[in-house]
Amino acid sequence: MCFHVQAFLTDLSCLETVASERRRYHLETRKEMAVQERLLQVQLESIDRMAEQLLNAKELAARLGVALLTVYRMAEQGRIPSVPIGRMLRFDFDAVLKHLGSSEAAKRDKLCLRERGAERRPKMAKTQHFSRGYVRLRNDVVKPYYEGQYRIYRSGQKPERKSINLGYESEIKAKEARLRLQELLGKQQRNVQQDCESVTLNDYLQTHYLRSFLPKLKPSTRKSYAQIIDKHIKPTFGAWALSAVKRKHVQDFIDQLAGERSRQSLENIRNVLRSIFREAIRDEQAGQNPGQLIKMPPREARERRQLPTRETLKKLLELLDEPYRTLAFMALVSGCRIGELCALKWKEIDLNNKVIYIRLALYNYQEHEPKGHRQRHPIPLTDAELQWLKNYRARTPEATGEDWVFSLPAWNGRRTPRPDLQVNGKYPLDEQHALRCGLAKVDTQVGCKLGWHLLRHWAGTFWYYEGVPLKVIQARLGHADVRTTMTWYIECVPAEELRGAETASHLVQQLLMPSVPGGENSGIVVAGVAVNVDSGQQMRISY
Repeated sequence: MCFHVQAFLTDLSCLETVASERRRYHLETRKEMAVQERLLQVQLESIDRMAEQLLNAKELAARLGVALLTVYRMAEQGRIPSVPIGRMLRFDFDAVLKHLGSSEAAKRDKLCLRERGAERRPKMAKTQHFSRGYVRLRNDVVKPYYEGQYRIYRSGQKPERKSINLGYESEIKAKEARLRLQELLGKQQRNVQQDCESVTLNDYLQTHYLRSFLPKLKPSTRKSYAQIIDKHIKPTFGAWALSAVKRKHVQDFIDQLAGERSRQSLENIRNVLRSIFREAIRDEQAGQNPGQLIKMPPREARERRQLPTRETLKKLLELLDEPYRTLAFMALVSGCRIGELCALKWKEIDLNNKVIYIRLALYNYQEHEPKGHRQRHPIPLTDAELQWLKNYRARTPEATGEDWVFSLPAWNGRRTPRPDLQVNGKYPLDEQHALRCGLAKVDTQVGCKLGWHLLRHWAGTFWYYEGVPLKVIQARLGHADVRTTMTWYIECVPAEELRGAETASHLVQQLLMPSVPGGENSGIVVAGVAVNVDSGQQMRISY
C-alpha cells in the first residue's frame, strides 16, 4: 500500500514539473511573439511612410514624360532603380534622376524627359504610320483567298483603308498570310517614313524620273518636259523633300506665274509637276500628288486660226520645188503629221491595196512611234495620189523599198547627226529643214506665212465642210479622241459662217410666211440645205 502511494506521489510531482515547464515555455513564447509583432508593426509603419514618399509607375511616367510601358521595361532591365513592395514597384524620383544623370546607357538610349518630349511630339505628329492590319478568309468568292486589310494614317487626313490579296487558300495557310501582310506593312512604312523625309525632288528627278520615265515619251514631249523642269520645277521645288510639297504650295506657285505666263503655259507646268509626283507615288517615294485639284486662271480668248484659201494652196503647189511640192501635196491629201511623212519609206506605200502604212515618225532625226495607233490604221489613197507618187518616184528609178520617200543627199556642209539613218547616201528630210527650205522660201510670193501643221488643220476643216464623216476625219488625222478633232482641228471658215447665217435667216423668214400644204412654198433650198417647211425636215445636198 505504501509502495503504491509513494509511486503516485512521484508521478504527481513529475506532472507538476511538466506543467510548470509548459507554463514557462508558453510565457516565453508569448513574449517573443509580442516582440515580433512590435517589430513587424514598426516595419509596416516604416514601409507606409516610405511608400508615401515613393512614386508608382504611372506617376513616374507622368513626371518623366514617357510612356508607362517604357517605365516598366526600364525597371525590368535594371536601367532605373526600383523598390519592390509586394507585387508592385515603387520608385524614388530623386534616385531615378540621379541614376539617369550618371548613366551612360540612358544617354545612349536618348531617354526623353518632359522637355525633350515636347520637342519631339510635333515632328512625330507629321510622320505617316500604318495599322497592324488583320487577315480574313474570303470564302464568298469562286476561289477563296486570304485578304489583308490595313489602314494608312496621314497627318491632316482621314485614315485610308487598303486591302490586298495575300494568296489563295489552296496555296498558303493563314499563318503565312499574316506573315506576308506584316512584311508588306513593314516595307511600306520604311519606304514612306524614311525615303519621303530624306529624298528631295532633285534627287528623285536625277535617280528615277529623268532616267526611267522621260525617255519613254516622244522626243518633242521629252524636250518640252526637260525645259519646264530646268526652268520652273527645279528652281522652285528642287531642294524640297517630296513629302514637304503640298497642294497649297503648288497653288501659290501657279498664282504667282498667272500674270507672267499664258494659261496654256501654266497648264504645261502643272502637268509636268503632276506627272513627276504620279511617278513618285508609283515608285513608293511619295504619299500624295500635290499637282491635283489646282485651280487655274481663266482661259484667255483664243484668236481664230486663219486658214489658207484654196487659191493660196494652189499657188503654193505651183511655186514649190521637189521634194517639197510632193511633201505638201501628201500633207494636204493624207492629213499626216510632218514627222510621219519625213519617216515614210517606199516599202510602206502599198500600190496594190492603195494604202499608206505609217510605221514611224521623226523629230530632230530621232525615231519614235506615231501617235494615235497609226500602225494599225493605214491611210487609203485614190488613183490620183498613186499616179502622183509614181511620177515622183520616176525621178529616182534606183530607189529601193528601204529608201526614204522624201530625202536629200548628204553633202559636206549638211549636218549628219545619225549615220545609221543614211540609206544609199541619202538622209530623210527633217521638219525644220523642210520648213526653212520649202514653205519659208515662198511665203512672200504666196502672200501669207504657212507651216506644215497649218496644212493639216486645213485638211481636217475642209474635209468636214465637204461632208466627210467626223469619225473618218479622226481616223485619217490619227487622233485617239474625237474631241481633239472637233476642238482643235475643225475651224470656223467665214464662208461657212455666212452660209449658216443665211440658213438661219431663211428658216425664220419661212416661219413668218403663210404656207399651203403641198404648195410651191412648202419646200425650199437654202444655201445647199433642202428644207421642207411643212415637216420641218432638212436634207444636205451637194453644191
